[in-house]
Amino acid sequence: MVVAVESVIQQPVLEGRVKQKLSSGGKYVSVNIGPVQVISSEHVQAVYNAMRRDDRMKYFL
Repeated sequence: MVVAVESVIQQPVLEGRVKQKLSSGGKYVSVNIGPVQVISSEHVQAVYNAMRRDDRMKYFL
């Protein structure tokens, strides 16, 4: 997911801005990335689209 975000914002996401949490059943991993700076609503949509293309993505909020 980090690579997807970085590919759109064209900057590295700092390590401290990525948090992961395993679900109680151990089946899923929640990933929180941010904050990151985007310049437009199209930029935000591009981030979501890049993340959606990753087969590991099941849901996003």
